Amino acid sequence: MIFQHFFLLEANESNLYVVGCEETREAALIDAGAFDRRVVDFVRRKGLRIVAALATHSHWDHTGGLAQYQKEFGCKALGAEQLSEGQAVQAGRLSLQTLRTSGHTDDSVSFHVAEEGVVFTGDALFAGSVGGASSAKHQAEEIANIRAKILSLPEDTLICPGHGPASTVGTEKTRNPFFV
Repeated sequence: MIFQHFFLLEANESNLYVVGCEETREAALIDAGAFDRRVVDFVRRKGLRIVAALATHSHWDHTGGLAQYQKEFGCKALGAEQLSEGQAVQAGRLSLQTLRTSGHTDDSVSFHVAEEGVVFTGDALFAGSVGGASSAKHQAEEIANIRAKILSLPEDTLICPGHGPASTVGTEKTRNPFFV
Protein backbone atom coordinates (compact mmCIF):
# COMPACT_ATOMS: atom_id res chain seq x y z
CA MET A 1 0.00 0.00 0.00
CA ILE A 2 1.14 3.50 -0.79
CA PHE A 3 0.68 5.58 2.36
CA GLN A 4 1.53 9.21 3.03
CA HIS A 5 0.50 11.44 5.93
CA PHE A 6 0.30 15.24 5.68
CA PHE A 7 -0.03 17.50 8.72
CA LEU A 8 -2.21 20.51 7.88
CA LEU A 9 -1.35 23.27 10.32
CA GLU A 10 -3.75 25.72 8.65
CA ALA A 11 -6.68 23.29 8.98
CA ASN A 12 -6.83 23.11 12.78
CA GLU A 13 -3.73 20.88 12.86
CA SER A 14 -5.55 18.09 11.07
CA ASN A 15 -4.19 15.03 9.31
CA LEU A 16 -4.67 14.33 5.61
CA TYR A 17 -3.82 10.88 4.27
CA VAL A 18 -3.11 9.58 0.78
CA VAL A 19 -3.55 5.82 0.40
CA GLY A 20 -3.11 3.95 -2.83
CA CYS A 21 -2.65 0.68 -4.62
CA GLU A 22 0.93 -0.16 -5.62
CA GLU A 23 -0.23 -2.10 -8.70
CA THR A 24 -2.85 0.17 -10.27
CA ARG A 25 -1.60 3.52 -8.86
CA GLU A 26 -5.21 4.41 -7.97
CA ALA A 27 -5.45 6.28 -4.67
CA ALA A 28 -7.77 8.11 -2.30
CA LEU A 29 -7.38 11.21 -0.15
CA ILE A 30 -8.80 11.03 3.36
CA ASP A 31 -9.82 14.22 5.19
CA ALA A 32 -8.87 17.02 2.82
CA GLY A 33 -9.02 19.80 5.40
CA ALA A 34 -7.09 22.27 3.28
CA PHE A 35 -5.58 22.39 -0.18
CA ASP A 36 -1.85 21.80 0.04
CA ARG A 37 0.56 21.79 -2.92
CA ARG A 38 2.66 19.15 -1.13
CA VAL A 39 -0.21 16.70 -1.65
CA VAL A 40 -0.42 17.50 -5.36
CA ASP A 41 3.36 17.20 -5.73
CA PHE A 42 3.38 13.82 -3.93
CA VAL A 43 0.53 12.46 -6.07
CA ARG A 44 2.25 13.54 -9.29
CA ARG A 45 5.71 12.37 -8.21
CA LYS A 46 4.31 8.90 -7.37
CA GLY A 47 2.25 8.71 -10.57
CA LEU A 48 -1.02 8.28 -8.69
CA ARG A 49 -4.56 8.74 -9.95
CA ILE A 50 -6.86 10.03 -7.20
CA VAL A 51 -10.24 8.32 -7.58
CA ALA A 52 -11.92 9.66 -4.44
CA ALA A 53 -11.56 12.29 -1.74
CA LEU A 54 -13.11 10.81 1.39
CA ALA A 55 -14.39 12.86 4.33
CA THR A 56 -14.78 11.27 7.76
CA HIS A 57 -17.26 14.03 8.68
CA SER A 58 -18.41 17.43 7.48
CA HIS A 59 -16.39 19.79 9.72
CA TRP A 60 -14.38 22.41 7.80
CA ASP A 61 -11.02 21.08 9.00
CA HIS A 62 -11.78 17.79 7.19
CA THR A 63 -13.50 19.18 4.08
CA GLY A 64 -12.01 22.64 3.44
CA GLY A 65 -9.84 21.48 0.55
CA LEU A 66 -12.31 19.10 -1.13
CA ALA A 67 -13.42 21.42 -3.94
CA GLN A 68 -9.84 22.28 -4.91
CA TYR A 69 -8.72 18.63 -4.87
CA GLN A 70 -11.76 17.65 -6.95
CA LYS A 71 -10.81 20.32 -9.48
CA GLU A 72 -7.13 19.35 -9.42
CA PHE A 73 -7.64 15.59 -9.73
CA GLY A 74 -11.12 15.22 -11.26
CA CYS A 75 -12.11 12.90 -8.43
CA LYS A 76 -15.39 12.43 -6.59
CA ALA A 77 -15.93 13.53 -2.99
CA LEU A 78 -17.56 10.96 -0.71
CA GLY A 79 -18.73 11.06 2.90
CA ALA A 80 -21.53 9.76 5.07
CA GLU A 81 -24.23 11.19 2.77
CA GLN A 82 -23.03 9.05 -0.13
CA LEU A 83 -21.82 5.94 1.72
CA SER A 84 -23.68 3.39 3.81
CA GLU A 85 -22.40 1.13 6.59
CA GLY A 86 -20.12 -1.53 5.15
CA GLN A 87 -19.95 0.04 1.70
CA ALA A 88 -16.48 -0.11 0.19
CA VAL A 89 -14.67 2.50 -1.84
CA GLN A 90 -12.13 0.98 -4.20
CA ALA A 91 -8.74 2.50 -4.94
CA GLY A 92 -7.31 -0.12 -7.23
CA ARG A 93 -7.05 -3.33 -5.19
CA LEU A 94 -7.47 -1.44 -1.90
CA SER A 95 -10.90 -1.63 -0.35
CA LEU A 96 -11.78 1.14 2.11
CA GLN A 97 -14.81 -0.10 4.05
CA THR A 98 -17.15 2.49 5.55
CA LEU A 99 -17.86 2.21 9.27
CA ARG A 100 -20.56 4.52 10.66
CA THR A 101 -19.01 6.01 13.81
CA SER A 102 -21.47 8.79 14.61
CA GLY A 103 -21.39 10.64 17.90
CA HIS A 104 -18.82 13.38 17.32
CA THR A 105 -21.15 14.37 14.49
CA ASP A 106 -24.20 12.65 13.01
CA ASP A 107 -22.27 12.08 9.79
CA SER A 108 -19.03 10.64 11.25
CA VAL A 109 -17.59 7.65 9.43
CA SER A 110 -14.32 5.77 9.61
CA PHE A 111 -12.60 3.92 6.77
CA HIS A 112 -11.11 0.47 7.39
CA VAL A 113 -8.56 -1.09 5.04
CA ALA A 114 -8.64 -4.63 6.41
CA GLU A 115 -5.97 -6.11 4.12
CA GLU A 116 -3.49 -3.48 5.32
CA GLY A 117 -4.55 -3.41 8.98
CA VAL A 118 -5.35 0.29 9.17
CA VAL A 119 -8.42 2.35 10.08
CA PHE A 120 -8.90 6.07 9.50
CA THR A 121 -11.07 7.35 12.35
CA GLY A 122 -11.42 11.07 11.71
CA ASP A 123 -12.52 12.72 14.96
CA ALA A 124 -14.22 9.66 16.44
CA LEU A 125 -11.11 8.18 18.09
CA PHE A 126 -7.75 9.76 18.89
CA ALA A 127 -4.67 8.44 20.64
CA GLY A 128 -5.81 8.58 24.27
CA SER A 129 -9.14 10.31 23.66
CA VAL A 130 -12.35 10.52 21.65
CA GLY A 131 -13.91 13.35 19.69
CA GLY A 132 -16.07 15.86 21.50
CA ALA A 133 -19.83 15.41 21.27
CA SER A 134 -22.68 17.89 21.62
CA SER A 135 -24.45 15.97 24.39
CA ALA A 136 -24.07 13.03 26.77
CA LYS A 137 -26.38 11.05 24.48
CA HIS A 138 -24.12 11.67 21.46
CA GLN A 139 -21.00 10.82 23.44
CA ALA A 140 -22.57 7.53 24.55
CA GLU A 141 -23.41 6.81 20.89
CA GLU A 142 -19.83 7.60 19.87
CA ILE A 143 -18.34 5.36 22.59
CA ALA A 144 -20.68 2.50 21.63
CA ASN A 145 -19.77 2.84 17.94
CA ILE A 146 -16.05 2.92 18.69
CA ARG A 147 -16.31 -0.18 20.89
CA ALA A 148 -18.36 -2.11 18.34
CA LYS A 149 -16.67 -1.07 15.11
CA ILE A 150 -13.10 -0.03 15.87
CA LEU A 151 -11.99 -1.67 19.11
CA SER A 152 -13.33 -4.98 17.78
CA LEU A 153 -10.68 -4.92 15.03
CA PRO A 154 -7.41 -6.85 15.49
CA GLU A 155 -5.23 -5.32 18.21
CA ASP A 156 -2.39 -4.49 15.83
CA THR A 157 -4.69 -2.43 13.58
CA LEU A 158 -3.14 1.01 13.04
CA ILE A 159 -5.46 3.89 13.99
CA CYS A 160 -4.94 7.01 11.87
CA PRO A 161 -6.97 9.82 13.49
CA GLY A 162 -8.05 13.19 12.15
CA HIS A 163 -5.74 14.99 14.58
CA GLY A 164 -2.68 13.97 16.56
CA PRO A 165 -0.49 10.88 16.40
CA ALA A 166 -1.37 7.39 15.24
CA SER A 167 -2.07 4.57 17.68
CA THR A 168 -3.24 0.95 17.61
CA VAL A 169 -6.44 -0.78 18.63
CA GLY A 170 -4.56 -2.67 21.35
CA THR A 171 -3.14 0.52 22.82
CA GLU A 172 -6.50 2.28 22.88
CA LYS A 173 -8.23 -0.73 24.45
CA THR A 174 -5.74 -0.79 27.31
CA ARG A 175 -4.73 2.87 27.76
CA ASN A 176 -7.49 5.17 26.50
CA PRO A 177 -9.33 6.44 29.62
CA PHE A 178 -12.66 6.27 27.77
CA PHE A 179 -12.35 2.48 27.44
CA VAL A 180 -10.34 1.17 30.42
